[in-house]
Amino acid sequence: MWDVVRFAEQMAYEAIVVENVVEATRWVGWRAWCIAMEDLGYDRRVLSHNSMHHGVPQSRDRIYVVFTRQGLAVDLEMEQSAYCSRCDNLRATRQAWKNGRTVGRYRQQWRWGCTTCGTTCEPGVRPAADIIDWALPCTRIGDRTRPLAPATRARILAGLRRYGWAPHDEPTARGFLVQSAHGGRLHGLDAPHPTVCGSDDRLAFVVPLRSGRNRSHGVDEPMATVVAGGNYGGLVIPLRRHGHAHTTSEAVPTITAAGNHHALIMRNNSGQAEMITPVDEPIRTITTAGHQSLLVPYNGTGQARPAAVPLGTQPTRDRWALVDPDAAVDNCGFRMLEPHEIAAAMAFPDGYIPATYTKKTRVKLAGNAVTPPVMTWITGRILQGLEAAA
Repeated sequence: MWDVVRFAEQMAYEAIVVENVVEATRWVGWRAWCIAMEDLGYDRRVLSHNSMHHGVPQSRDRIYVVFTRQGLAVDLEMEQSAYCSRCDNLRATRQAWKNGRTVGRYRQQWRWGCTTCGTTCEPGVRPAADIIDWALPCTRIGDRTRPLAPATRARILAGLRRYGWAPHDEPTARGFLVQSAHGGRLHGLDAPHPTVCGSDDRLAFVVPLRSGRNRSHGVDEPMATVVAGGNYGGLVIPLRRHGHAHTTSEAVPTITAAGNHHALIMRNNSGQAEMITPVDEPIRTITTAGHQSLLVPYNGTGQARPAAVPLGTQPTRDRWALVDPDAAVDNCGFRMLEPHEIAAAMAFPDGYIPATYTKKTRVKLAGNAVTPPVMTWITGRILQGLEAAA
């Protein structure tokens, strides 16, 4: 950062823009750095922007420190158009800060507020699905020669609970992203891509593999044809009526979108006590010696229960399903995101980072860069101020 001071002293620029992480404002030397630039005759404005509000399919919080020659007027207030629930119409919105903050992250420290009534609004953003290269193959986890680590399987299982078990055809629900770093966070494809970092090549794409018709099969029917394209129709089978319970060695029944989410998990481990875990707690390590089973009601009012307790009242229609998580995970496609997808998440045009570079280098270059649309907006406002002053 001190190179900025050194170059500004020598070159006497009219304007300077410095991008950094939000935490930079708390670094040792931040105050001294700002004072040094002030002594050189610069006014300072610290902007907090998230790239997803500039048409970038990535949630990326950064600060942009804008230094301009003292006296130069530059309009750096950004407005977004968003639907306001109170006004029941599209309205202009501006940044509204929480608890007197002036620097921070979107939602944690600031929000978009309607300029008419002050109501919090959510501008439209591009989803992560936009950067997925759907033409690339996604290897079925159960067919991998090198098994996934138990922790990775556990994260995928958590993602299936959140995004993948309810059969549907919506494009934004065709998979999810899972990180092996940052605590194993999960990200849906209908939200922006998570922040790309210089060393962040540990983001994987997971897609539940289903039959083309999203149709479940009964135990008295043949298994659906398994094809090379990954349509595994035999993954889910509904429980039959009259309280017939399936063992976890049988195919997995369907969980519908209306299934209740207040559920318990039972770990069936040979030679060990059966342990019950709420689904809102992290899933326990999945081992080769045992797995976990879960009975889930199709309706939205019943309570799910572990397979070790009696089945709930059975009505005249199918209402219970038994899930074998190991089978569900095995029937998912899994691959790491490719460098060109990560570059697309940064809003770089095709081929901007040469394909001749190594994968590690390409990811590093993307993660350490600035998303072009944000810098385009800031420099555009600066140029307007310079033109007005000329």
